[in-house]
Amino acid sequence: MLRNLFLIGVFTISLNSCSKSFIKKTNSYKDKRDFKSQNEEIPEIESEKPETLSITMSLQDKLDAYAEIAKSKIAPANKKVMIESLQRLKSQQMETKFPKAGDKADNFELKDPKGNQVELYNLLKEKNVVLLFYRGSWCPYCNLELKEFKNYYQAFKNAGLEVIAISPEKPSYSEIFNNKNSLPFPLLFDQDNKIAKKYHLNFTLDPQLVPIYKQYGINIGERNGNGEWEIPVPATFIISKDKIIKYVFADVDYKHRAEPDSVLALAKARLN
Repeated sequence: MLRNLFLIGVFTISLNSCSKSFIKKTNSYKDKRDFKSQNEEIPEIESEKPETLSITMSLQDKLDAYAEIAKSKIAPANKKVMIESLQRLKSQQMETKFPKAGDKADNFELKDPKGNQVELYNLLKEKNVVLLFYRGSWCPYCNLELKEFKNYYQAFKNAGLEVIAISPEKPSYSEIFNNKNSLPFPLLFDQDNKIAKKYHLNFTLDPQLVPIYKQYGINIGERNGNGEWEIPVPATFIISKDKIIKYVFADVDYKHRAEPDSVLALAKARLN
């Protein structure tokens, strides 16, 4: 059964095994405009023998490298469904409803897997906040992102920022992931995507993708605990102590994420 689950760790490759041409191609995707021209959505496929990515790679480089591996493991018929699904999602222009810099952040109270209550506005009394929305621990792109933010966590703390991450996935799954990765920030349970809805990030996965995801051993409705295949668009927010959003990165293509070092630099610039 575990072999059929999406990888709950990092799906990676070694740079030593990469050809120079592959590295050049990977690095060329660092520009988000280049990424936007790519029209494929790659599902998370389990890697038989995950290896270690170079620590010198950016987060987006790592995401690109994983996408290259996943791409080679998708059946053409499934790939076609995924491409068309992503196109339909983009056509909805969800980004027009996303919160923007200058907006007031909506408050929320959510629990971590151990039942500890975390309130956004309470945190903001003491520190600025970096808020991450992620799809779930079944998503290796989310895993790569969370682990990268773990690497930068102390730097965020030193800059007076707290990091929190929320998803609609049941606490039991978040706890398993956290136990394996020892994240220093809380993974909060957004039951029924209530907070994602406040931030206009929620959407229901295309029904045509459901059997494909199940083929790879993932039942999002079960992992969400409500039977609904609803997830948030991955997003990163910088929220100041006065409850104002200072920065937003959100992309319906889940292979695109904000770079932690860029988020840190922007926070230092916009919060001082």
